[in-house]
Amino acid sequence: MKIDNYRQFTSESEIEYIKKLGALLGGGSANIVTTARQGGGVAELLNKVIPFFADFDFSLRRINITLDRNFLEICRKFYEGLSNPAVDITQEDLQNFLRYSPSVQAQVAQPCDVLFVHDHQPIAAVEKKNYKKAIWRCHIDVSHPDALLWNFLKTFIEKYDAAAFSFPSFSGDISIPKYAIMPSIDPLSDKNKDLPDDYVDAVFKKYNISRAKPVIMQIGRFDILKDPVGVVEVFKEVKNSFDCTLVVAGGHANDDPNADKVYRETLAAAQNVPDAHIIVLEHNDLEINALQRGADIIIQKSIRESFGLAITEALWKKKPVVATETGGIPLQIIEGQTGLISVSNASCAMQIKKLLQNAPLRRSLGIAGYKHVRENFLVTRHVRDLMIMFAKVLELDF
Repeated sequence: MKIDNYRQFTSESEIEYIKKLGALLGGGSANIVTTARQGGGVAELLNKVIPFFADFDFSLRRINITLDRNFLEICRKFYEGLSNPAVDITQEDLQNFLRYSPSVQAQVAQPCDVLFVHDHQPIAAVEKKNYKKAIWRCHIDVSHPDALLWNFLKTFIEKYDAAAFSFPSFSGDISIPKYAIMPSIDPLSDKNKDLPDDYVDAVFKKYNISRAKPVIMQIGRFDILKDPVGVVEVFKEVKNSFDCTLVVAGGHANDDPNADKVYRETLAAAQNVPDAHIIVLEHNDLEINALQRGADIIIQKSIRESFGLAITEALWKKKPVVATETGGIPLQIIEGQTGLISVSNASCAMQIKKLLQNAPLRRSLGIAGYKHVRENFLVTRHVRDLMIMFAKVLELDF
């Protein structure tokens, strides 16, 4: 069984409990509905979690909704509006979204026991009615959404039997049962497993990045909300005091129509900045792993963030992290214990400088961050939580 491969990371009792839950769910099925197969945190989470269920005769079917660019543009605006009440959502936006509901439902044709819909893009799938129970999984902090948008989406959400959020405080005002399921990483995946030093060196050489100077790095999609241009500005300030190297590396989520634009803006910002490297990595997990392992300091300068799995990955590799205090980041970065928090460009630069001149602090934060991830954010805990939620929603006795 795949779960047996994780005994080195968790307790025997945890492994056996997951097996019992899997046996309880045996013979059932779930349709997992998303819009991105690769390129974002949601896609990555599902790609790691789904294989565990194959051991337990519980069929998880992945359904990736495909619709045109206009729909993705609307959804992108909704994404921003769900965490920011200042976004100008209009009645026309809502009507345009509704136009795609029949197309969403048509792509979720196969009956199942649990319809498990991720985020707002395919939310209309709940109206298909070819399931026993339905769960809406929201990966965004919707505690302060645009009111018009939230009231519109609630007309769909409250047709579900339950909703799941990454943390209790991320949830909105809804009447259906709510579950808290924090995201996770897979310690045996290509992105997180141990790598030989010579492979790490080879990846840095491939991209002409010198490790002779301290390497400061941000890994993540080219997304305006991850502020890669701001990362370059912070690096320029740090560079005035310390001779160091910057790497901003990431890919494009295939449900984000603005990624190319953000990449070009980041490239332009770094054009005349010495030792700044802007790299596109399309779904190359081994190289991302190698880059993180070769970095000296990892930053995550998100303006808004759902959880921030790139931070989890960095902490697992015992790297000191500087990150903004938004979304799920404070669940991972405890100031001065598992990492350092920043609230502006100036404070981000100040925290990086603090780390550059204090090697013992870098080491202690790295060790504490690793322990924090091991205890809270590994995939075994995630699988257990999903199984418990499925069992409760299906009203199984356990």
